[in-house]
Amino acid sequence: MDIGKRIKFYRNNAGLTQEELANKACMSRSYLADVERNRYNPSLDTLDKIISALNITKSEFYKDEECTSTAKETSEEYDDLPDEDKLLLEKIKSLSKEDAQKILDIIAIFESKN
Repeated sequence: MDIGKRIKFYRNNAGLTQEELANKACMSRSYLADVERNRYNPSLDTLDKIISALNITKSEFYKDEECTSTAKETSEEYDDLPDEDKLLLEKIKSLSKEDAQKILDIIAIFESKN
């Protein structure tokens, strides 16, 4: 089980940025980012704070494979992209749902001009 991928999956589903989730869980954004990247393993108390801040149950967080398989498939789709595209996607993924929609709206404007 990949804790970092699960946290990122549920954070994105909640439409939260790392900063927003970190504030809700009373920790630094950089620590949360390191946990999501599996650079650090959170203590059980810290993990409970994160799960609570995500407004999900522990059983939902630990349920099998839904989020890890989706994250893996998405990651594999992006492996062949240029680094600039990967960076752009990462930045968009860190936005709230509302802000990401604004980016899509801007892209639609540019597409309609062509």
